[in-house]
Amino acid sequence: MPKSPFLAIGLLFLQLLPQLLLNIMFWVVVLLVAWQYRRLAAMEHALYGAPRHSPLYLTALAAAQGILAGLAGSYLMVLAGVTLTGSGVSYLLPVALLLMLISPRYLCFSYAGGLLSLSSLILGVPRLNVPGLMGLVAVLHATESLLIAAGGARAAAPMAFKGEGGDAVAGFTLQKFWPVPIVILAVLSGTPAGGMIQMPGWWPLIRAPNMSDGTVFAMLPVVAVLGYADLAVTVTPERKAFQTAGWLFAYSVVLLALAVLASHWWPAQWLAALFGPLGHEAVVELGGRRELRGRPFFARPPAGVRVLDVLAGSAAARMGLQRGDVVLSCNGEPVGNLEELDAALTMGVFGVEVVVERGSNRLTLLARRRPADGRWGFILVPRADDPRVVELRPMRPFASLLRLARRVVDFLGRDFFGRGGGR
Repeated sequence: MPKSPFLAIGLLFLQLLPQLLLNIMFWVVVLLVAWQYRRLAAMEHALYGAPRHSPLYLTALAAAQGILAGLAGSYLMVLAGVTLTGSGVSYLLPVALLLMLISPRYLCFSYAGGLLSLSSLILGVPRLNVPGLMGLVAVLHATESLLIAAGGARAAAPMAFKGEGGDAVAGFTLQKFWPVPIVILAVLSGTPAGGMIQMPGWWPLIRAPNMSDGTVFAMLPVVAVLGYADLAVTVTPERKAFQTAGWLFAYSVVLLALAVLASHWWPAQWLAALFGPLGHEAVVELGGRRELRGRPFFARPPAGVRVLDVLAGSAAARMGLQRGDVVLSCNGEPVGNLEELDAALTMGVFGVEVVVERGSNRLTLLARRRPADGRWGFILVPRADDPRVVELRPMRPFASLLRLARRVVDFLGRDFFGRGGGR
């Protein structure tokens, strides 16, 4: 056996991996993720005539990324000493699903974990290990930040939005889903039959309830599903995903530190319980406000038309057209809107010649032949009267979280005092 206990734990993760992959719940989650990607593909087909990526490809990629991130998350979970025992994991998903009925954006363990922790601290129901629960939330969000950084922009879908001035601005909606097999600790009541790994004296960082020096832990495989939704208007999708991953990882580090502190100092449990939802809401609100009020990255140019996106494998992609290019002329004719570009694309006997502005460079792109179906596979920054333009309205800071709190209070009021009671 290796001398380092954490190296031994890493090898044990690899031994547990086949058990994780053979877990029926893992494949149920994979099918759920595939269904979500199929819905996104259907939406893109309705809007643009073809999906940008195959749902099967996106599902396979998400599963591979989820497995790798699950190994990293499992290691962090064991390093921190997050346990199933007393952490209220059985309540976490049902409460998150109930919150989803209020709004889909609340299908997040930060809100459910914070609500459960505050209920335990204030009402004593349910009785929870608050540091363990918030530590679990922190590790899952750290895992999610790694996934967002690695592939959050992979399925970015082009979309048009109406800005504050009434003009149309273009951007991308980012939606990703990952099945994540992960390992979590559980306290054993007896001594296991197999060998044990002797951990250092400072471990675990988050202590389990009623833990003693002789407490024995076992590693159990579980399956989680992580999702990501975002908006990229002022930056590219890749840049936006990287920014969000950075903020989310910082949030996870702070929450994990508060969970560790709370396991050794009781008053810090309030800090962890409050920071869970409030810190997450701050990340969401600040990122959303920047995208709604900042300068659009894909703004309409003073001359020509800007390409918002190019479908993979399309005639435009084979020509060399790229996201962000400004088309100035086609077959010698200047273009200023989609209609003029469509008309110019039908001209010419020997092919198509397009002059584009890419950054500070002016390039000439050639296509030897036109696509047989007439679909070039590019998406332009739209006008304000385009029927596909979606209007976005900025919200007051933490308005959605305050609305959630009011609805929870109203629900508890009806539950304890009867409908309309307590007023």
